Amino acid sequence: MRYLALVFLLASSLSLAQNSAQYRACNEKAKTQMEMNVCASDEAARVDAELNDVYRKLLSKAASPPEAAAKIKAAERAWIAYRDAYMDAMHPAKDKQAEYGSIYPMDADLLRAELTQQQVTALKDLLQQYSGEAGTSDTVDPKTGNLHLQVPMLTAILTSDKTDYLLSDDIRLDARVTNTGKSPLTVFGELLWGHAGGLVLRVTDTSNKEIPAKALDDDMVVPSTLEDRNSFVVLSPGHYLGRTRVEHLSELMDKPGTYFIQVEYISPVPRDFGQGPDFWSREKPPVWSNKIEVHVTGKPKP
Repeated sequence: MRYLALVFLLASSLSLAQNSAQYRACNEKAKTQMEMNVCASDEAARVDAELNDVYRKLLSKAASPPEAAAKIKAAERAWIAYRDAYMDAMHPAKDKQAEYGSIYPMDADLLRAELTQQQVTALKDLLQQYSGEAGTSDTVDPKTGNLHLQVPMLTAILTSDKTDYLLSDDIRLDARVTNTGKSPLTVFGELLWGHAGGLVLRVTDTSNKEIPAKALDDDMVVPSTLEDRNSFVVLSPGHYLGRTRVEHLSELMDKPGTYFIQVEYISPVPRDFGQGPDFWSREKPPVWSNKIEVHVTGKPKP
């Protein structure tokens, strides 16, 4: 199931990358695999240039307060590491050319282009927030002209049933995504677990090292549901969509200790398939919840 989810996302992403006018024009003229590889390489370079341009504009707008620029730079470094790791996971063989053949350069460049295009969209959203443009909850002080950044339009909140557990206990987690903006927005109406589902559970120890799950969540959206408008929910300001999860702690960590649990929400639905006003799509930046601290003692029951 996990593999199928990745394949579904990859197929979707490549189709989006191929929709650029520059790529289509080049690819229509290409007659050999080498020429198609060049088209894909040019596409990746074009999107890289767009990313660099938006990134420079964002840093310029976020010059004050100084910590804002530092956090944006840290986020960009983290994204680059994620991009490279994701691409390597999609093509894990050491000798990639031998394993995947002459089509590999094209596949890799198109995947890079799509991942980069998603980051361009995320940075443009940030640029809007720091510029006070339409579509954000930001306000400008009419007297001073200073921009006051409001809370994001969508916020994730995670709570647990308690803080102290035995390793043999179950933990109950309640995840919510709440509209904290000033106008209605639309989300996909079901919170699913996994990278293809919307909610990603993260567990770290006190050194901030991520603890890998024993089993990967692999929920995914059924494509036919995207045609049904009832599959989408309009959240009024202050309203939320929630999901409860009950899990054996021994499935999340293998020894006693202090841990931090967090969820990341990424819409499972691309912009082109969303329905409803102000749809929160997959192209939006990830929404991170608060971290909850849990203390685990004892051993799991045999």
